[in-house]
Amino acid sequence: MTSSTWYQSQRQKSEDRRKQNKGHPNTQTSVTTEGETISDTIVIEVLKNMRKEPFFQNGGGYRKLTKYLRRNYGFIINKKKVYRLCLENGLCSRGRLKDQAAHAYQY
Repeated sequence: MTSSTWYQSQRQKSEDRRKQNKGHPNTQTSVTTEGETISDTIVIEVLKNMRKEPFFQNGGGYRKLTKYLRRNYGFIINKKKVYRLCLENGLCSRGRLKDQAAHAYQY
C-alpha cells in the first residue's frame, strides 16, 4: 500500500468518527441557589417576561440576561445556555448596527 493511500484511508476514518460524534446532549434543567431543580420552560418564561420590560427591549444581550437571572432569580445558569435558549425561542437582541456616518463619504 502506498503511503498516500494509507493516509487517505486514515483521513476518511477520522471524518467518519466526527460525523458519528454529536457532542454532549443539551440538559433540560437548571439549578437555583437553594438547590432546587427547575426546567428550561420556567427559565424561558422568565426570559420572555424580562424581554417585555423596557430595560431589556432594545438592549441587553444574553450576558446581561444571565447576570440578572443569577442576581434577581437565584438561578445557577451558564451564559451559553441562556444564549441557546434565547436563540431557540427568538429572544436574542439584534447585534450592533454599523454606523452609517462612517460609510457616508464616497471616494
